[in-house]
Amino acid sequence: MTLVFQTRLDDHGAVIGAGRKRRLRSVEPRPVADWAALATPEQRPALLRLEVWLQEETRGELSKAPLADLDDEARAVRLSHEALARLSDQEARVLALPPATPLGLKLDSDGTVFDPGFRVETAWSNAGGIKQRVRRQGALLIGATTARLPWHLFRLAEAAELLAAPVADPDARTRAYAALCDALPERDGADVTVETYLRDVRVFHAAAFSLCLGIEADSLHFDPVLFGREAVSAASGETSQEAIQHTGDLPDEEEAALLPPRLAQLFARDRFRRSPTVRSAYVLENGTFVIIDPDLKPALEVVRETADADRATRRQFIANPQGFLKRALSETDPAIIDRLFIETEQYSERVVGVDVWRATVLPWVKRAPNSWLPERFGLRIGDRHIELDHGEAVEALARMTDAKAAGETLTSIKSVDVPVTEATETALHKLVDLLAPDEHDDEPVGPGGSGDDDRPDPRFLVIQENLSEVTYEALSPSDPPEPVATPVAAPASLRSSLKTHQQAGLDWLARHLAAGTPGVLLADDMGLGKTLQALAFLAWARAVGRLPQPVLIVAPTGLLDNWRAEMDHHFVADAFGDVVSAYGPGLKALRSVSGRTLSDIKTGTDQLAVHRWAQAGIVLTTYETLRDYHFSFAKTRFSVAIFDEVQKLKNPVSQLSRAARALNIDFKLALTGTPVENSLQDLWSIMDLLWPGLLGSSKGFAADYPEDDPDRLGLLHDRLFEAGAEAGPGPLALRRMKADGLDGLPTRTAHRHEIDMPDDQAAEYSGEVAKVLATRDGGAKPGAMLVVLQRLRNISLHPCPPAQADTDLAVYAARSARFQAALTILDRIAGKGEKALVFLESREMQPLFADLVRHRYGLDRLPQRITGEVPGHKRRAIVDMFQARPPGFDVLILSPKAGGVGLTITAANHVIHLSRWWNPAVEDQSNDRVYRIGQRRPVHIHYPLAVHPDPALRDNSFDLRLDALLAHKRTLSTHMLAPPDRGEEDARSMYGAVLGQREGLETNL
Repeated sequence: MTLVFQTRLDDHGAVIGAGRKRRLRSVEPRPVADWAALATPEQRPALLRLEVWLQEETRGELSKAPLADLDDEARAVRLSHEALARLSDQEARVLALPPATPLGLKLDSDGTVFDPGFRVETAWSNAGGIKQRVRRQGALLIGATTARLPWHLFRLAEAAELLAAPVADPDARTRAYAALCDALPERDGADVTVETYLRDVRVFHAAAFSLCLGIEADSLHFDPVLFGREAVSAASGETSQEAIQHTGDLPDEEEAALLPPRLAQLFARDRFRRSPTVRSAYVLENGTFVIIDPDLKPALEVVRETADADRATRRQFIANPQGFLKRALSETDPAIIDRLFIETEQYSERVVGVDVWRATVLPWVKRAPNSWLPERFGLRIGDRHIELDHGEAVEALARMTDAKAAGETLTSIKSVDVPVTEATETALHKLVDLLAPDEHDDEPVGPGGSGDDDRPDPRFLVIQENLSEVTYEALSPSDPPEPVATPVAAPASLRSSLKTHQQAGLDWLARHLAAGTPGVLLADDMGLGKTLQALAFLAWARAVGRLPQPVLIVAPTGLLDNWRAEMDHHFVADAFGDVVSAYGPGLKALRSVSGRTLSDIKTGTDQLAVHRWAQAGIVLTTYETLRDYHFSFAKTRFSVAIFDEVQKLKNPVSQLSRAARALNIDFKLALTGTPVENSLQDLWSIMDLLWPGLLGSSKGFAADYPEDDPDRLGLLHDRLFEAGAEAGPGPLALRRMKADGLDGLPTRTAHRHEIDMPDDQAAEYSGEVAKVLATRDGGAKPGAMLVVLQRLRNISLHPCPPAQADTDLAVYAARSARFQAALTILDRIAGKGEKALVFLESREMQPLFADLVRHRYGLDRLPQRITGEVPGHKRRAIVDMFQARPPGFDVLILSPKAGGVGLTITAANHVIHLSRWWNPAVEDQSNDRVYRIGQRRPVHIHYPLAVHPDPALRDNSFDLRLDALLAHKRTLSTHMLAPPDRGEEDARSMYGAVLGQREGLETNL
């Protein structure tokens, strides 16, 4: 019997029910949970879209309301109007929804945006231009028939409706006009026609400001940074603007500013500075205007006059700009100034200096990126992947550059709207570089440069760095260490029992703290309880009175919830005093002035009220928040700072590393399972944070410890990881491995599953190899090698991309050796009633594989997924749900980089690597989600390997060669401090191996 959908449209969207069709044409309603089992292959993509919206609680961009909800009895799905607009034509047809409208939208304006009577007229017309009598109800056009608006028309119509009638308030009018500008398509088309005025004019309304401080020719200067009315109303909690700002993981660009970076610089330097007076309106370029609110103009006049004053007056203004403004504008209500100005404080006396950020290059270090070949080359925009070849990437870069010059916020690349941002432009530059044909390697990579000149310069504290020479050394402890009886008694606040190696770690930390050691590295293998050891150490130190100042814990966003969970699980309440969240929404309560949203690195001064955490026990923050607000953190002296996943600081010249080195800390503890992730400089960078000067300068370290000298690497290993006679409290770095047979760990078995490629997969693979061998002359350039390896890797996963998948998923799976192997493995796991993690990089492939698993094993829901787009709190919720599900078969699908770190998923005892990573450390991190203390069943790691059936190609199959390379790299990194990622050398080895060249894998490892 066929699943039949029945739809009811209403003011809120649509209610969709479904059931089985009976003989007399009646429909027997069925619960939503039954739909997937009854669906036809044609219906499954639409149901998959609904399930993703329901499971991930996806919310709309415009209303922020859920796109999909279940009704009270879970017998129907309610879709919002925005959800109706986001459905494809095929999905809408399957769900019995109206088809997309054939009508076009025409927008005309009446007057200019500066007129109180300004309004926008909308009209719907057919292909012949004849106006049609229809009315819009959300995403529906109702006339003689009812039709559905696709997303771009719905978004545009919603924005235009805000100006359908005159808006008296000029601020509200300009805000509505700005929203309309954002929704306008790049150019007119068959379905949208826009009057020239609406397309050409953009208006920004400035209602608040702050100061951007900097240094020019050794002299302090300041420029105004403009804000819209949202910055003012946020202070009173009237908007959710604060939630949009610094979540702790935002890029350097200041999201809250009214103007995009290039226009902000144009306003400050070319318009504001060069005008002798403050104007009511400024023309920026190409019909772009800034309107200065009347309340704001007097304050900006003070800024303009003071900018030309003598140095003493400028310093007085910078020291207390709010007070300066209130004195200069004595007749103005001080409350108005408080609302309109975001305070900027004086430089801290303890800071050596402030300067704009300048990236540093270390010519003695050849860094290899910790990255693996993508499934496809291109751009990822949200859930969309835009595949690009070299020519398309060059064209896209040119389009992006032109759009940026025109001040546009969106451009179109292969019919996909792409935001015009520095990040997108940088990604395109890298893509053009990577895909450049060999003969053009020495030519410029495209128009417009990198865009760095247009980016507002972040301000950073100036520190003494030990790069080419040692300029700062932490003093060795001069006093004899205070006696610490070991084993250290477990603190009374600890409710759990420590394993033998964890007690040894606590003793080691206690001895180093008592000895006055500047910092140590805890580099235990993943899953051995480094977090618990660190917390036990803090609880002990607090109990014995060794923590007079707050403790700072810095971790990736996704791990901070884990720190709190470990505190709650293993320790009594209030074991650590007040725990302050200095990241994400927690920043709002810590700002010096409520409503202020600029970061430290944009103002060159501290923006957080650090006195609010002065009495805290622990301050939690992310690496990115530490970077953006390092002026504030540097004003506090911390008794202990813990840097979790400290490999985030592996690059000594990164902004994150500079921020961490600027802190004032008595004792530093770094945690990582991978102390050498890419280069031996990773280790130097970590140790220079913990004990500056101990390993000399970066340049000297590179000369003293060549990465290809096993003897020197052995000496370095002994120096850090072995306790010499003079060590006293023990080695500076502690590393215990699971292979050491530590208590509390289950058995672990690795399984290699070799399976011959099906015919069409083998044909695609051999055809690609033949094409390369036929066209190659001489040695391949790095870009060309990566393209070839990417294609072979992609084919080895599946010869057909997800967008072209067979309607019958079982047929699609049968075309891939890895899919066949993975399903055979899952069959056995399901037979045992156990659970599995499947690591799969391709986000396009993940929903398809999830749907395949759900139908093959009759699961009651789509297997959940964890990708880089799933926020940290949501990842925790997904894991908790997976962990709490009753015994029996289940699957969780994860991206290796996003799901391979910081998660404990011991409900599963099987790991399947459907796709693999170049760096074995990433793969090991993925395995350690299940292979860790707390796992009570034997662990099985499965590696499906696609093997070419032709004897001439079999031994050189991509999967076999990659497996051998990873095994060799894993051995090197385990037995000595050898970097597991050798960049181009690894790529060249793989390239030669898969093409059957003698200079391939065997001779290069």
